Amino acid sequence: MRNGLEDGWETRRYLVEVYVPGHDVGELKHLAARAARAADELERQGRSIRYLRSIFVPEEEMCFHLYSAGSIVDVREASERAGVDPDRVAAAFEAEGSRYAAALRAPRGEERT
Repeated sequence: MRNGLEDGWETRRYLVEVYVPGHDVGELKHLAARAARAADELERQGRSIRYLRSIFVPEEEMCFHLYSAGSIVDVREASERAGVDPDRVAAAFEAEGSRYAAALRAPRGEERT
């Protein structure tokens, strides 16, 4: 077990949480593009960071950016370069690609292991 989670969970993920009141989808696409460019720039400089995706929750006026990175410091720097002022940056764990995600996708009626 690592950090209380069994092997198979994707680690080295970081979630950047940003409050975005009054933003429309076009502005948020631009924000996501800036976040991706900033991570690419750091990666070209030899840092271990990759922008993965953004999720916007309109009802909460929140945008979440997911990164794979060697450290939270790299994620904070990418956010700064992108002009993002995060409310929070936290380590995250993702089951995608793990045996847990495969079990969750099992067809109905089949046993999940």
